[in-house]
Amino acid sequence: MKLWSRRINRMSYHRRFFVICGYLTILGISIYFLKAFVSPVVYLSTLVLDNERHLFIRPFNDKNRNREHLLPFRILSGSLHYFRVLPQSWSDRIKKMKAAGLNTIETYVPWNLHEPQRGNYQFGEGFTDLVSFLKIIHEHEMFTIIRPSGYICAEWDWGGLPSWLLRDETMRVRSIHPGFLEALQNYYSRLLPILAEYQYNRHGAGSIIAFQIENEYGSYGNDANYLEALHEMKFPLISICFSVERTSGFTSGAHHFPFRQYKPLVTSYDYDAPLNEAGDPTPKYYAIRRVLEKFYSKHPELYVLNNDRSHKYGHSLPTIPPSSTTTSYRTIQISGYKTFEQILADDLLTVTTKRTNGPKSMEQLSVNNKSSASQWFILYTVKDILSLTKGLACQVNVTAVADNAVVLANE
Repeated sequence: MKLWSRRINRMSYHRRFFVICGYLTILGISIYFLKAFVSPVVYLSTLVLDNERHLFIRPFNDKNRNREHLLPFRILSGSLHYFRVLPQSWSDRIKKMKAAGLNTIETYVPWNLHEPQRGNYQFGEGFTDLVSFLKIIHEHEMFTIIRPSGYICAEWDWGGLPSWLLRDETMRVRSIHPGFLEALQNYYSRLLPILAEYQYNRHGAGSIIAFQIENEYGSYGNDANYLEALHEMKFPLISICFSVERTSGFTSGAHHFPFRQYKPLVTSYDYDAPLNEAGDPTPKYYAIRRVLEKFYSKHPELYVLNNDRSHKYGHSLPTIPPSSTTTSYRTIQISGYKTFEQILADDLLTVTTKRTNGPKSMEQLSVNNKSSASQWFILYTVKDILSLTKGLACQVNVTAVADNAVVLANE
């Protein structure tokens, strides 16, 4: 330090001035980059309500992360469940929703689809490829509302909750039960970083503008501590059904209330949607499009899509994509059949038999790496439970069935 001071003192006044300015400049630049590296980025709220409850959006700008500028905004949303629509049809449905005048896609995220067995997370391909779905939404300049709560309802199998939760006999779902919160937090530790990456306020590829932390809570369940626990989790948490979709296989849900018996739901998820199951527009679709066309013409000040063009030049609805190509299949002739006993003996089936003291539920079975069974069929057989006489009626009572059961009796 003394040597540096002597060198400075020996310099002329003008040279000393420029040297000191140079060092100060280097120091200032170093502090700036160090601060940018060490200090966390502050993300401002994307959606803002003023005192009169007018909605504004903070447009994303890579060059100005502060995003002080607010623009008037409306959420015009329709639901599209990626897990009910073939991935190759995602883009087509989103295009048609955009052409109807919508600017936001809303979707649930079913827990039991992405973690079918405890610790086995699936986010890679097919119906589980959530990342590709979010990217396609962004490619079509739409926004996203995500509903990733543990329980989603959605007329989906157990509301999206994984069946392996019930292997804990003390389990209380949608509550502050330690086992439930631990399982949910483990799931969120995989899911939420994916969703955080595609938030609208993070980078130019983001589209998510809102999250839902629970679904219909209060109508079914009222544990305020549970909602607070969800809100406090250390993760980046921050409409009409528009497309008819199909719940395949065993994933459809059911209604089971204390005042109503168990009623399974059909696999078609048609709630009079503007797009039918083939993805084609219905009369309701064209009516919505006409209304929104008038709406946009009266509100040219709105920020509509996930780009700047619609605000700068006004918004006009894109052309409706063509309807799906259809075909008819030839009549299929049934050439044979198998008896029930032949089906059970078929080598194509993986049949595991166990002797138990009374019937076990699917959740109690040690299969799928001890994560229980959540779908398919279970065959219960019992011998000498009663004697049947051919031609005489006999009443058999089967209690505590929380699904459909088919009862067969040998003659």
